[in-house]
Amino acid sequence: MQDRSSRPIKAVLFDWGETLGPYSLAAGAAALGEALFVPEEVVQTAERLLWGGEQPGLEDLDDPAWKPPPDTWREMTLREVLRRSYQLMGRSWPTDPAAEHALLLRNHLFSLASIGVAEGATEVLDTLRRSGLRLGLVSNVVYLPRMLRAQLDRDRLLPHFDATIFSSELGRRKPHPAIYQAALDALGVEPAETVFIGDRVLEDVAGPRRLGMQAILTRQFRDDATPMTGLARPDAIIHDLRELPALLHAWSAKRASGDEVVG
Repeated sequence: MQDRSSRPIKAVLFDWGETLGPYSLAAGAAALGEALFVPEEVVQTAERLLWGGEQPGLEDLDDPAWKPPPDTWREMTLREVLRRSYQLMGRSWPTDPAAEHALLLRNHLFSLASIGVAEGATEVLDTLRRSGLRLGLVSNVVYLPRMLRAQLDRDRLLPHFDATIFSSELGRRKPHPAIYQAALDALGVEPAETVFIGDRVLEDVAGPRRLGMQAILTRQFRDDATPMTGLARPDAIIHDLRELPALLHAWSAKRASGDEVVG
């Protein structure tokens, strides 16, 4: 792991839902419609079946010698997840390719309606960009990347990002090191020069910290109850996205003076 306190901060990576804005299951379900909506617990069961069981956890990441097995944290396609979910619910899956494609596109209504934008989010991103930082988005999501970027553009977020990395595009999901590395490579920065911010301890704190980044946990829209020890201990916690610019400015000043900045 690189020394995170001796390098200038050059980039910030963001999670999306419940970090840059609230996530509403009810809003997504209402937009999609009762006839197409699949309950979250069914989706989670379908994902476990597709993975072949539970995925590794914090105790694995905390072991410096542990390396992810080949199929760990593989991202499924929207088609895979929905088709298995339909099987679990006893629903019929379209046999006509055009009907299947239409069903997949209609399911994007869920994403469009479920993820909102936090008050002041665009101003925060603009402030960070104007300070010279490179910004990236790293999100676990099964939806089509072109639709997701259209959604970010609709919400006036896309122009602020130098890179957008989706698990559905890469084939790996957080906390697999490959998805973070893809973002770092796209921005041309090292882990020690990068800060990650998100709402989930495993994916947004432990995963980035294992690679050598600093990590900030946000509790603005969700309070992750995962025990925060070892790599799961964030370097800072915020309760409003608008706290971020001042925090990063203070960290940058401490790094420049050679002071310790990790929590």
